[in-house]
Amino acid sequence: MLVSRFLPKPTTFQSTRFKDPQRRLPATRIQVACLASTKPQFPTLVLYTKPGCPLCTRLEEKIQALLDRAQFLPSPLTSVNFEVVDISSDEQLLGRYEMRVPVVGRRDQAGKEEILPQFSPRMTAERLGTKLEPFFEEQANPQ
Repeated sequence: MLVSRFLPKPTTFQSTRFKDPQRRLPATRIQVACLASTKPQFPTLVLYTKPGCPLCTRLEEKIQALLDRAQFLPSPLTSVNFEVVDISSDEQLLGRYEMRVPVVGRRDQAGKEEILPQFSPRMTAERLGTKLEPFFEEQANPQ
């Protein structure tokens, strides 16, 4: 009880400047540049999963390891974005992929998505890398 008297009381910071919810601060150059670049510049590797799927978890770990390694070694996967999509949050995806997960897809810069052939989650990371690289090679080296 004695200790609590000496601790400072928590205070909340309230500014009169931000009470109006319609008032916005002017955007800085960095914010404008980030907003302008919302379109992905690199292809995206999409992994469709569902909760409680151990095969999905293993495949996600292997893909993440491949992408981490690709940051240090020249590879078509070097500039690939990675996105994990939970199919249980979307009825359309759940109906399409419920019994097929994990499903791997590729989305290009234009937003066109292509489902890749089914990869065994039991294959090694190196083998998975050799299977994935050809799908991203043509986008990594445009001619």
